[in-house]
Amino acid sequence: MEIVFDKKRLLPLLRDFHTITGLRVGVFDLACKEVAAFPIKLSGFCRLIRSRPEGLERCLACDRAALELSGEKAPGEIHIYQCHAGLTEAAAPICNGEEILGFLMFGQMRRTSQPQGQCRKVIKDLSEIGIPADNLQSAFSSLPLADEEHILACARVLRACAVSVWLEDCIRLQCESLPRRAKQYITAHLDEPLSLERLCDALGTGKTMLCSQVKKQYGCTAGEMIRNARLDKARQLLERTDIPVCTLAEQVGIPDYNYFTRLFRKHTGETPTAYRRRLRKETQ
Repeated sequence: MEIVFDKKRLLPLLRDFHTITGLRVGVFDLACKEVAAFPIKLSGFCRLIRSRPEGLERCLACDRAALELSGEKAPGEIHIYQCHAGLTEAAAPICNGEEILGFLMFGQMRRTSQPQGQCRKVIKDLSEIGIPADNLQSAFSSLPLADEEHILACARVLRACAVSVWLEDCIRLQCESLPRRAKQYITAHLDEPLSLERLCDALGTGKTMLCSQVKKQYGCTAGEMIRNARLDKARQLLERTDIPVCTLAEQVGIPDYNYFTRLFRKHTGETPTAYRRRLRKETQ
């Protein structure tokens, strides 16, 4: 069973959350990878930290630990915590009944009750991995500031959004394999411009996931799968119809006649016209 995220449905919800709270919010899959977020950019403070390999590693480890703890909470309970860099964040599981399908997370804000000594220690620790302390202090001071009541209110809105994600069909369970769905999509859209980006958007998945699964199931790249589907369709049309080759090329998504002829010859050893002529002779 595959979990599919519909980014086009998710983004308006994330945008609304940000409009209401002023906070960055993201959707994460079960592998703790961010699927979608609004705003797309991290805060300046977080970008500074992640600009160093050690800082990035700390952030990713912190996210994983937070999401794992969120998954262990009682249904409907929000995990509010302080990240390794001293910022307040919260995570809520997206559930289908008892099954967790993903997570919503907001963060990158300061607490009004946060001790100054703790802030100075965080900045000192981060400066030791090569980030200028002055830059860190300036970026830290520009982060949103919230009291406990505001944080709890944002957490309750996050919980409502987590329920909405499932109810509004922003995330769904898919029984059919991702590579097979990719192949079906390609077949149905052969006469249109196709790219890895378009495939990923249409299927609600990431490039790494799609490429690895296509390679595993079909032994080729996603680009090769698109090309092979075009050539297979071209061979069928050459065999079964009298459509002119230039028109046929457009119908399989390769409108450049010369390029289509070169590509077809490279993979079959014959030009499209010679291929059709040979088949006609063989069937007479």
